[in-house]
Amino acid sequence: MAKRNKAGLLTRIPRSPEYFGAAAKAEWNRLLKILVEDKLATTLDLNVLEGACMNYGIYRDMYDAITLGGSRTMAEYIEERGGNSQKQGELTTLNKAFDQYTKILRMFGATPAARHTMKLSSKDDTQDEDKALAEELGL
Repeated sequence: MAKRNKAGLLTRIPRSPEYFGAAAKAEWNRLLKILVEDKLATTLDLNVLEGACMNYGIYRDMYDAITLGGSRTMAEYIEERGGNSQKQGELTTLNKAFDQYTKILRMFGATPAARHTMKLSSKDDTQDEDKALAEELGL
């Protein structure tokens, strides 16, 4: 169980889902470490972050399969299959997984453009919002 405070912020990195492969687990630990330290991850975010890391794992698995663990380039792979990258199922899977991964990370401000458009509240504003929500819920 992920440790959290009353506001729902995670205070430590929760264990990764059991079904994750090595790449997804490594990304879970890397990503959650950053988000927990920066106080950006809550219990409500865990399923979304699971999806991000799962897609990262798919992306890495596809990349490793295509490049045979680094022994061939993407260009060699495409050339071996007739030169048309649009008809390669592995490349489609790789691209879709990476696209989903980056879409989720943008929600957490993982790109300069996303950080620029995010409205970051000050600590005082957040405390006021938390207090108002607690009062509304009768806590």
